Amino acid sequence: MPTPEHIPEITVEMLRQWRAENRSVCLVDVRQEGERDVSNIEGSVHVPLSEISHAEFPADVPLVVFCHAGVRSAVAVYQLHQRGYENAINLAGGMVAWERFKGA
Repeated sequence: MPTPEHIPEITVEMLRQWRAENRSVCLVDVRQEGERDVSNIEGSVHVPLSEISHAEFPADVPLVVFCHAGVRSAVAVYQLHQRGYENAINLAGGMVAWERFKGA
C-alpha cells in the first residue's frame, strides 16, 4: 500500500497513449458536479471524493483517478488502496494538465 507521499501516478501523455491504444481503463472523476460542467474527460465516471469510500470499481483494469489539479485524486487513490484497489493511480496534474496537454 502506498504512503501518502508515494501515490502511484500516470502522466497525461501516458493516459493519452493508453487511450490511443484502446487499452481498458476506468476513469474516475472525484471533482464536484459543477467542475464537471466546465470540463471533463470523455468516458469518465463521476464519484465525488466524499463518496469514494462507498463506491465499487472494477479490479481488472487500471483506475485512473483525477480531479482539478491532482490533490483530491491523490487522496482518493490512497483511500482506494486502503480498500484493496491496488489498480488505482492518480492522474498527475489532473484536469489542469489534461487541458494544457490538449492545447499543445
